[in-house]
Amino acid sequence: MNSTNKEYSIQVEEFFLEILVPLAKKLHSNKTPIFFRKKPDPAIDTYFMKRKKTTITPEDFETGGCNSPEGLRKALVSLWTAEGHAELLTIADEITKLAGSAHYPEEQSSEVSPFIYVMF
Repeated sequence: MNSTNKEYSIQVEEFFLEILVPLAKKLHSNKTPIFFRKKPDPAIDTYFMKRKKTTITPEDFETGGCNSPEGLRKALVSLWTAEGHAELLTIADEITKLAGSAHYPEEQSSEVSPFIYVMF
């Protein structure tokens, strides 16, 4: 499926308007901290955080990835659970469904794509 597919665009819009917007309003009304603030919070002296881990390793850049919509769901549930964002778990199934609509296996061909430069 192409991301410019009209049906998929409608699914994304519905997800945004019917799932994300109500969740954001609920979190905002509950005074749940949001991920990206619109403006600085005057009650906070500094946004600086002293990190426990101060050096990076190759493992910090490596991930198993998500090879399927269900893999994405498991990764999101694991991340949100570990970070204490239980309120986000309610949208994991909807994200999986949306990812499933966009997921399609790559077509295999013996021909080299015209967008790849072949060196002999």
